[in-house]
Amino acid sequence: MYSNAALRPLSTDSRGLQMIGNALLEVASKDPDLVVNGEALDALLDVFADGDEAEKAARNIQLLPALKTLQPVFKSKIRKEGWGKYSPEQLCVLDNIKVNLRRFIGYLETVMKK
Repeated sequence: MYSNAALRPLSTDSRGLQMIGNALLEVASKDPDLVVNGEALDALLDVFADGDEAEKAARNIQLLPALKTLQPVFKSKIRKEGWGKYSPEQLCVLDNIKVNLRRFIGYLETVMKK
């Protein structure tokens, strides 16, 4: 998988960010591995963290509604699949992503009201 840092410089125009965002949303929502879901969500948070182009791309791909839909599913998967299947370190990372996702959704709600 690409590192989060490698995704941002790939393309900073909104079309490029939309392509990256759609690909990451696809992985976050459809990959059967919870850790892969989490890493895709974490990468989304990094890619769309700030900037006018990121905001424009987030609007165009309907990132906020998509993340609001994914959030309870991700949280539930951690609760149902996590214990026993993943190491304590992986669970710590997944829990951190879950918290960051909740905060990022709050940030997007504020940004999208502009």
